[in-house]
Amino acid sequence: MVILHMTDLHISADGEKEFLKRWNALCSRIYNLPAEWEPDVLAFTGDFYRYPAASAYLTARKCIRDFVTELNIGRENIISCPGNHDLQRKADANIFTDYEMLQHSCFQENNQMVKDGIQFLSVNSCRNMKNGQYDKVQVEERELEKLQKGAVVLMHHPIELLDSQEAQGKIISRARLILTGHMHVSEPVVTRIGDMWSVNGCAVSPADLSSPCGCQLIRLEDDGTIQLAALISQSQEYPWYEFKRFDWGKREHWRNAENSRKAEILPFYRYCYL
Repeated sequence: MVILHMTDLHISADGEKEFLKRWNALCSRIYNLPAEWEPDVLAFTGDFYRYPAASAYLTARKCIRDFVTELNIGRENIISCPGNHDLQRKADANIFTDYEMLQHSCFQENNQMVKDGIQFLSVNSCRNMKNGQYDKVQVEERELEKLQKGAVVLMHHPIELLDSQEAQGKIISRARLILTGHMHVSEPVVTRIGDMWSVNGCAVSPADLSSPCGCQLIRLEDDGTIQLAALISQSQEYPWYEFKRFDWGKREHWRNAENSRKAEILPFYRYCYL
């Protein structure tokens, strides 16, 4: 199974022309992937909008609908979660009206699906977020009650930013893989936490136009191994997307980092314990 992971589209009313240039270039490259990397599942990890607005919603809906039609992937194989840029605050409540409209139009609406016996679970890490709060986020415990062993979890924020150690522990002990965004990394960063793998993806549209951008592909093999590839452009200003495959090496060669609470940066991946 191949998962196409996209995050941080950041569609805005005043930047639509520039976004469409990048989006169309990226989509054209995805349509011509090697056969063994053609996606079976689409996973979006939030920040569809720069700021929620009617025009941004319409652009997002058209782009995603046209994209999945070309790929011939049904909505039963498309799942998403919201990001902090997708929330709208009213009084003390966080609401996600524009995100929920997009979800209703394009994605799974019950926040979970099963593909080839693997559960995909969407978790909202922005529901209880306060203004300016990005380093410690919360998830609803009831959302994690559905989490099955060996699941793939979608969450906008990296698991390291969760304020609850109990929530961290529950995800680490049950999930096989977690897909996140938010950090706008220059190429996908992989973290091993216990027996779970976390892929923090590069953004489709980072804040800085000179930053690298793109998406990532994760292949789950029947023997339990995971492979990673990506389509990355070195700049949003000149979107030419190079297909890169990352070699994580064999499991027995990964160096033990037990008792270390700091992530060690290694080529193409991080290996750490929280």
